Parts: sequence; structure tokens; C-alpha cells
Amino acid sequence: MKYLLLMFLCIPSPAYSKGQETYAANRVGCFLDGVCFIDINPSTTKTSCTNKNQIRFTLSEAAGSEVYSTALAAYASQAKLIIYVNDDCTNGFPSLDWLAISES
Repeated sequence: MKYLLLMFLCIPSPAYSKGQETYAANRVGCFLDGVCFIDINPSTTKTSCTNKNQIRFTLSEAAGSEVYSTALAAYASQAKLIIYVNDDCTNGFPSLDWLAISES
């Protein structure tokens, strides 16, 4: 049993790939199918999704409309967004757990 535990400790684990960063919102919009996007700068490093320059979510998600409104307010006022990015990929783009408008 000790050897089995030691073997698992020696196997490298994947990089932690979710977390929060601060981004500028370059564009905010929605497609006709209800999938919305936030173009971010810089691109995220907190995901393993293939496309890292956009965050995607749907209006039908819990708080989807509120997320869209917050992102649009940040874009209109040129404020930065703090976004907690996750690894739930939508069409190859990461999604988010939460976002907030940054103070600075």
C-alpha cells in the first residue's frame, strides 16, 4: 500500500487551469442562439480551452443576463473586469464562474 501511494505521488498532475485575472473588455455581444461573448485583453492563461481571447456564456444560464449586463457596463465605462475563468469550454472558448467590475 505504501508503494502504491508513493507511485501516485510521483505521477505529475496537470497544471491548475482555472482562476481569476483582470481583463479589459474589448467587445461584448451575443449571437442569435443566445451564446454571448466577452473579448478579453490579455488572453487568459487560466484555462486549457483552445481559444483564450474570449469568454463565452449563455443567456439561459443562471445569472446569464446579469453577467451580460455587468460586462456591457464595464465595456461602456472602459473599466476592467475581474473574471474567474473555468475549464467549461463552449465552442472551444472558456466560460466563467463569476465576474466583477474592477475598482482600478
